[in-house]
Amino acid sequence: MKKLLSLALVMIMLLSFAVSASAEYDKHLTISWTEVIEQDEGNDYTQDAIYKTFADKFNVDFDIRPLTWGNWTTNVNLYINGLNLPDATNWFFNYTDYANYVEQEVLYKLPSDWQERWPGAAEVYRKTGLAGVLEDENGDIYCLPVPVYFNNKPVEKMPTHLQIYARKDWIEQVTGEPVHTHYTFSELADLCRKLKAANPAGVENFYPFTSYTNMLIQGLVYSGYEHVSSNYDIYLGSDGQYHWGPGDEQTYNALKFVQDMWKEGLIAPEFYTLNQGEDEDLMTIAHSSAMFYAGGLAANYILFTNEQLSSGLNPDESLCSFFVTDDEGVYHSAEATNYFGALIFNPDLDDEKFERIMDIVEYALSVEGQDLIFLGVEGTDFTKNEDGTYNMLHEYTTSDLYVSNRFFCTLAARADDFSIINPSFLAKATAKQKEQYVEKSSLIKDSLGELDFNYIFHTSDAKTRLGSIQAAYVDDYANLITKEGDLRANWEAWCADKMGMVQPVLDEMNALIAK
Repeated sequence: MKKLLSLALVMIMLLSFAVSASAEYDKHLTISWTEVIEQDEGNDYTQDAIYKTFADKFNVDFDIRPLTWGNWTTNVNLYINGLNLPDATNWFFNYTDYANYVEQEVLYKLPSDWQERWPGAAEVYRKTGLAGVLEDENGDIYCLPVPVYFNNKPVEKMPTHLQIYARKDWIEQVTGEPVHTHYTFSELADLCRKLKAANPAGVENFYPFTSYTNMLIQGLVYSGYEHVSSNYDIYLGSDGQYHWGPGDEQTYNALKFVQDMWKEGLIAPEFYTLNQGEDEDLMTIAHSSAMFYAGGLAANYILFTNEQLSSGLNPDESLCSFFVTDDEGVYHSAEATNYFGALIFNPDLDDEKFERIMDIVEYALSVEGQDLIFLGVEGTDFTKNEDGTYNMLHEYTTSDLYVSNRFFCTLAARADDFSIINPSFLAKATAKQKEQYVEKSSLIKDSLGELDFNYIFHTSDAKTRLGSIQAAYVDDYANLITKEGDLRANWEAWCADKMGMVQPVLDEMNALIAK
């Protein structure tokens, strides 16, 4: 009976997708839509088959207003405060700002029955972990969180996806054994020493480990302790009290490990001068480095594979990826949120246009919509078997063939979800993306900085002031690593300097749990 009921519910969900996506739209609409899009000069997002399928299906034109990662937050906040939001906007979600904007009535309020009318979007919303958190006291909500995973989430609680990418051939040359899927901190340092001594690149300035500041800190320091980063720094301890992670001994130990490697010449001495991408080039193009940190997603593995090929190397022999644990083999990570940004809407949007937008979102989240966005046109780019598997009809990815993919791939959800199964990607790349999550999760032993929405969504003047400290963590940690003098004395002085703004937040959080 339970199986029949489950099957019936699945069929209802599928029919809901189909009905919503096949509705008749007599009136043509133009929808302005803003999000971060990879831009190349001269690109026209409105001419290819993916765009035309969406446009024809929903009788719309998209007025696409692309932003960059650099101006995303600033420009959208300017739109909101200037009361000139586009119809739909992918916004870098911040709860404090969200609460303020709701109070100011500058965001569109979703209708009370939106979850019944768009069940696919509602189901995905529940999978973000924010259902019941964003609604106000009346049950109203003013945004749609953009999910990271919704159909293909590899593990229940997601650790970070950061990985070390490295020269596989050089590592095997100096160790005489196959590359591991993970190393302890001590093993990593020893591996770097062997690479430094051997200098397999044969260049004058060879440094085994090279990453720009953000990746170096997020990679090595954050892998040393799960409570060193913003949103995870204030945490509820086993004693039932809130604490500040950057002031814990584990943070000092993580900083000490990185500083020792840096002083020993195992990390590029001026890593803090590197820009994003330059660290990758030092390994994949200049060959003056053996490893760097980057996101462990399939798309990155493919990118670095292609860079190895363009350098005349065989990536099967020259490229690998792995992660690091503490010396007991325990993996430390903050729990990744299952949302990245949120869709917000112009507060003066009329019902007809909002409903059309939601129908588009519903379709984009469906299996058919995901196939179109990430694989292209069925029958032209791929065919699908009865068991749901795919046959690709050429060797190109959708982003190679359809420039509008760059718009639609994050229109309603992040691309991470489909990348777990994307048959147009290298099978090795998709497998590695999934395997690293599974293996990392298996090595977490009370070492996951779990999401605490009581803290994340706590608002106060004290917490707003604390934000200025949190925003500087990466640079502050880098400064402590490279600063002259005794690290412990420098770290303790830094902690003491910050406690004036940290303690009021701790007091507020501890007062809340005492009620």
